[in-house]
Amino acid sequence: MKNKIIYIALLLVASITLNAQMVTKAKTVEVILKGGTLHTVSAGDKVADLHIKNGKIMAIGNNLSSTTATTVDCTGKHVYPGMIDGGTRLGLSEIGAVSLTNDYNELGDFIPHMKALTAVNPNSVSIPVTRVNGVTTVLAMPAGGVFPGTSALINLIGYTPEQMSAGYQGVIMNFPSSGKRGRWDRRSEEDIKKDAEKANKKINDIWDKAMLYAKIDSAAAAGNQKRNDYNPQMDALLPVVRGEAKLLVEVNKENDILSALKWIKEKGIDAALMGVRDGWKVADKIAEARLPVICGPVLGLPGRSSDRYDVIYKNPGKMLEAGVKVAIRTRETEN
Repeated sequence: MKNKIIYIALLLVASITLNAQMVTKAKTVEVILKGGTLHTVSAGDKVADLHIKNGKIMAIGNNLSSTTATTVDCTGKHVYPGMIDGGTRLGLSEIGAVSLTNDYNELGDFIPHMKALTAVNPNSVSIPVTRVNGVTTVLAMPAGGVFPGTSALINLIGYTPEQMSAGYQGVIMNFPSSGKRGRWDRRSEEDIKKDAEKANKKINDIWDKAMLYAKIDSAAAAGNQKRNDYNPQMDALLPVVRGEAKLLVEVNKENDILSALKWIKEKGIDAALMGVRDGWKVADKIAEARLPVICGPVLGLPGRSSDRYDVIYKNPGKMLEAGVKVAIRTRETEN
């Protein structure tokens, strides 16, 4: 009898845990949120009513009413739109110390065809925790080599990666670093210079091949030339080469940012910068180039002893003041 009671108790606990993580089907609802402080994207803050029907905002105003809507008193409460994390490993990693649960860093230096969306785990335990705290959409991004893969914008609800997809996918490029990789880096200045030259040659060679591949592909589509043998890596770069999609360029150090701006301009690429830790130092140059920035993480220690303690935190604000369009990312798996 005692064993049966324990067994039943375990089943109850298991069912509660499963229900907490369950992704429920979206409901067709109509609701009016009354008297809350609305934090809008483009019109500032206001105390007003918010009418939502089938997931869409129908009206914002005072004394709104509807015979078919449920009314919720939000007096004294704050109503926000869903937050977007501009770069994260959410859904791509579970336990850092267990390699089998990490799908954000695949083998290979040139793998732009590796799509993060196909690796997203809709049942990740971090997803409902993140969603309930107000983050409803994230950019799941790979990491690793020069072209580590293609990121995916996902909504944090759905049974499959395809259901979670918010449509956008962008190729990531890690721009070569010209300096030391950290305090542990014992390379000489000459070796650092050689490695930087080698890395720059590599990205230029890749881009030249991608341009040629695009020309051959266009000629083949017009019937003027034999079609390319299928090359998944080059195929993934076609939208970027043709200007149909932005290249997401990961770059952080001051000199590297300047080099990236020059390279992007020379190649005529539609791009956005990511990371941009030293962006505050060259904010005017970034603004002049009219490149948007996804900045972060913003919670961290300064990289140099001469920097102020809050330089990382203030970085996006300083770029915004200079006229740069800035979004923020955490680059975390959770929290």
